Amino acid sequence: MNTTTVLTEDLWSALDALDALDVVPQAHQAEWYKRLEQAAYSATQAMLLDKGLITEQ
Repeated sequence: MNTTTVLTEDLWSALDALDALDVVPQAHQAEWYKRLEQAAYSATQAMLLDKGLITEQ
């Protein structure tokens, strides 16, 4: 099984690019968009926790 590594910055860049296109306004409601957004938020939280910049409650 192959593993793909995606940088947190790449997730946010993809979301920014999709938002900038604004050709598919309903994309924000699509499940794939919500999963991409959740992945970006989760990756950011994990990175901040790892660096000790935030704490888990």
